[in-house]
Amino acid sequence: MVYAGFGIPLTLFCVTKVATTLADALFSAYGRCERRRAASRKEQRHAAVDATGEEAKAPKRFPVSLVLFLLLGYACGGALLFSLWEGWLFIDGLYFCFDTLSTIGFGDILPGRAVSHEVTFVEQAKIVAGCLYLLFGLTMVVMSFELVQAEVNAKVKELGAFIGFVDEEKRESRSDKK
Repeated sequence: MVYAGFGIPLTLFCVTKVATTLADALFSAYGRCERRRAASRKEQRHAAVDATGEEAKAPKRFPVSLVLFLLLGYACGGALLFSLWEGWLFIDGLYFCFDTLSTIGFGDILPGRAVSHEVTFVEQAKIVAGCLYLLFGLTMVVMSFELVQAEVNAKVKELGAFIGFVDEEKRESRSDKK
């Protein structure tokens, strides 16, 4: 009961904080890559410089296709790992990873059933590694939601400016105040 009252919210809080930090790191890394690519092509609109000589702050953007690629790669890596450890087919491992990381959790496929009655150090290490994989995977899912949310927000703002609902100058002055 104590765990349910304190442990689960604390875990969710920690997962959210780590995911936010990872998302900020990906935003930053992708922004640096885009600025380098823009500078190499000599495109001033992507690497704008203001009057003080500093680079203008680009909005937080990360392509949704890369987010999906990261999640798919992570799930496939876990599927390979669990299929090797548990003797499952790759598709069963992928199903387990999707089922668990999406927090659906049907419980029809569970790791650890291949563990013998005598639990060795290696089997215990596999269980701990599997738990860490799933915990970090949940962090990746939360991070992905944040990355996609930022991209959707940017697209909606662009659409609002294009349609005329949002005045571009007012939008820029509001973002400068933040």
